[in-house]
Amino acid sequence: HGTPNRLAQLVVLSAKNEMCIRDRCSRVEPLHLAAELEKSLSPANVVCLWEGREEESPAVTAQRVALEALAVVQGCKGSAVARLLWVTTSSVAVEENEPVRVATTTIWGLGRTVMQEQPELACTLIDLGPGTENLEWVLREISASGDENQIAWRAGRRHVARLVRAGVAAGPRSPLVSASTVMITGGLGALGLHVARWLAQQGARHLLLTGRRGLDTP
Repeated sequence: HGTPNRLAQLVVLSAKNEMCIRDRCSRVEPLHLAAELEKSLSPANVVCLWEGREEESPAVTAQRVALEALAVVQGCKGSAVARLLWVTTSSVAVEENEPVRVATTTIWGLGRTVMQEQPELACTLIDLGPGTENLEWVLREISASGDENQIAWRAGRRHVARLVRAGVAAGPRSPLVSASTVMITGGLGALGLHVARWLAQQGARHLLLTGRRGLDTP
């Protein structure tokens, strides 16, 4: 179909566990991904299509895709992977009050962690709008240049993640009860200590700061 050479090796994993490498398709479980990648002569693009199944509840889907995604990451580790792309449908909101499929939002949380802990996989999150039945936008992202790794396609428009300054919430703030105890988890780190000082300035008399390292917490 006139596919560029850089797309010559494309691995696709779907919720139905169907994998396609070049012109060869086979049924495969995520646990077998490493063995399939070993057959690859050059780095492959790994594309996973995450979706729910008709018989699953959202909670069951969320757990399943998380476990399968972890298996994919483990399968990619140490293998020749050019890029890991995770594709969802309506799992993130682009516009205000846009409905999302909560069952697969798990993938976005896990994917952001993979970006930090396994940067060599170049994990990229792509969300397609409802009714999108082809992978044209995914193929565009594979061949695209740049460092964008969180993308949403809506009606042919490409949206990328950006941090924006939050506005001040309208209405009065809930007052702190000075006699109560405020617990801050992770309160012994730089950010936690900053929050603790701010709370003290706001009138909090009792602060409980906890760390994640137990007796090793400084």
